Amino acid sequence: NEVTYFVNKPVSIFRTYSITLEQFNSWNFNGTYLGSGSHLSATGEFRNQWKAEANLIVHSGAFDTKILRGGYDMRMPGSVMTFGSVQSDPSKKVTGEVEFRYESRGSKSASIWEVQPSISVRPLSILKIGVKANYEENHDELQYVSTWDPGYLAKRYILGTIDQKTLGLTFRADLNLSPEFSIQYYGSPFISKGTYSQFKRITNPRASDYTDRFAIYESPVLSDGVYQLTDTDNGWPIVSFVDNPNFNFHEFRSNLVAKWEYRLGSFIYLVWSSSRTGSNAFSDVSIGESYRYLRDVFPHNIFLIKLSYWFSL
Repeated sequence: NEVTYFVNKPVSIFRTYSITLEQFNSWNFNGTYLGSGSHLSATGEFRNQWKAEANLIVHSGAFDTKILRGGYDMRMPGSVMTFGSVQSDPSKKVTGEVEFRYESRGSKSASIWEVQPSISVRPLSILKIGVKANYEENHDELQYVSTWDPGYLAKRYILGTIDQKTLGLTFRADLNLSPEFSIQYYGSPFISKGTYSQFKRITNPRASDYTDRFAIYESPVLSDGVYQLTDTDNGWPIVSFVDNPNFNFHEFRSNLVAKWEYRLGSFIYLVWSSSRTGSNAFSDVSIGESYRYLRDVFPHNIFLIKLSYWFSL
């Protein structure tokens, strides 16, 4: 259900603006209720051609059919999310934009915030340079880790608390030397590292009280990169084995493309694509140290020449 109020003529400081209220309800094809929510959004373009957007989404508690990766449906707390952006006049030589997002889940079970600033500069009519950053921090008590199947007892669905930090940068450059010849560059280093703690097994995924849905493993033992998690079933000790899920993922991708229209409708492309992708379990190091791991990753390079010819019939 949605209703929108839209004004398409200048009013006060606005050139145009709109306000939208949406109410939604969800079920899957099995008839499982997946929750309800409301979404309030407001967008506006100012007289100076700046733009702004703000959103608020409130979602009820509901059952998550995917969190246990094929296991039981699990009752999840409700959530509140807000996100939006501010963008400067795109007709100027220097333009910028800031995007943001914050989400919080009930019972203090999760929170995530993200900011994405970007700037674009056109120092010459033939050259445009852009830089965009993305930083995110994620805390989630119900992050899936593994499923342990002892064979003779019920499966153990194991979750953990993750504290994750992500930083990505994107560089772009467009150089148009003539209407027929242009060069484009794209480069993006990316780091994401996560540390797990407070492992827990699901005991009653549909319990009304949040803390009754799982049991926390006490004193997990880490040996040779494997956690030993001990609990009891009918008085018998059960030991689950889980690989250390801590991670440090680092990656760099770049593309350099030169395009020449040597005759009308016919092109030659010269492409250099390079990538470095690595990962380890050193999640306690800094973001700067994580970027330095990229130097130890052997690059994967692709060189490509593409020729197209347009036949006029």
